[in-house]
Amino acid sequence: MKLCRIQYFVAVAEEVQAHLHMKVSAPGYQLITTQLYFPGDPRGDDDIASAVKPELMLDPKPAADGRGVDVEYDYVLDPA
Repeated sequence: MKLCRIQYFVAVAEEVQAHLHMKVSAPGYQLITTQLYFPGDPRGDDDIASAVKPELMLDPKPAADGRGVDVEYDYVLDPA
């Protein structure tokens, strides 16, 4: 299921690595709240919260239409 396509990113505080906050839910399943990160951000080396984990890194690919990038991330939800 394709959830969304984000076309623009807004810069966040300079001391925070670029990331997306995500909440994912489906009927009959538990809600999951997480953050996903972008590779190559120099602030990732100074993660005081230890929140940036390899499994939360996105892998952006050029969009087929040439406008921006596409990313995919698979979520596994626990039954409610």
